[in-house]
Amino acid sequence: MNVEKIDLAARCIGRFVVNAPRDALTFGRAKVQGVSLDAKQMSREDFVRDMQATEAKLTNTKSVFGYKYLYEHGVGPTTNTRYFIHLKTPNESSDSSRTIDAYKWADGYRLKLSITGSDFTESIYKNTPSVMNLDVKNDVPQKSRVVFDLLGRIRGRDDNVIPTEPGMCFLGGFLAGKAQIDENVSSQFILKAATDVSFGVETNSGIRETTTLLQRGDQIAGMLKNAEGGRTIRSGPLSLPEIQAEEWLMAGLSPLSVQGTFFMLEANSTTSSAQTPLVGVEMHNGWPAPDGLPKQKLEKASLTEDKSIALWDAVSRTLRPRPNGF
Repeated sequence: MNVEKIDLAARCIGRFVVNAPRDALTFGRAKVQGVSLDAKQMSREDFVRDMQATEAKLTNTKSVFGYKYLYEHGVGPTTNTRYFIHLKTPNESSDSSRTIDAYKWADGYRLKLSITGSDFTESIYKNTPSVMNLDVKNDVPQKSRVVFDLLGRIRGRDDNVIPTEPGMCFLGGFLAGKAQIDENVSSQFILKAATDVSFGVETNSGIRETTTLLQRGDQIAGMLKNAEGGRTIRSGPLSLPEIQAEEWLMAGLSPLSVQGTFFMLEANSTTSSAQTPLVGVEMHNGWPAPDGLPKQKLEKASLTEDKSIALWDAVSRTLRPRPNGF
């Protein structure tokens, strides 16, 4: 594979930007304040049909224990929105569990927001000692307010769009607003021509490590010792635009039983906050493709060690905070 010919393009992840392979297969996930975010490209007509099908499905779903299943549903607080509050699953042993699902159509995408909660106020268990001692017996109203607030600020976004206003990017969407604690976004980019080669980028303002990447050297050395051919290629501090990071580049036998490479970059590990979230980049070469892609049988990794280092340097050095992102 000719690494020099791999075309890179700016991609927005969380409140950061990185130049990733332009035609990569892309996967992602996002969660804010405990609310999972998902985006799917869809016409407005298909969205209307999707909401009708969702309502019909939830209305006709029955609890295996005879509990009420769909508790509340209706039009959301803004245009082109719907919401549903229902039992977490048909197999729930308690009647107190809840899932709040809210949907919005915007800019050619169906946005879905989801969070779980509980309501013991009318539960058959409401008079049990453990429930009586709960400080909050119904968190559905509070969590619904969080969901509705996010619903008003979320919109669809094509992968090549880099917003210029404060907000958080995730795959297929954008959440407008200033940075806050408990934002977690990740994206994975898999090379189409070599699905054993991938990049992962994650940003998380809701977690703070007790050690930096380099301070975990003993742990990494132990892992390499147990891997056939395991060794460090290079490691050390790294200065990026507005970011002080650390990296560790490793080689060794991969889960596909070929000699591969695994590279890591980490920043803000012990100082993570809303304005300086923990951010990391990983690269795998000779590793299994994600679920959903064809299973691989490799005789060797797609990239040589030198080529994997060259591609890593080309991508990882572009990580930077998005201007006005925070």
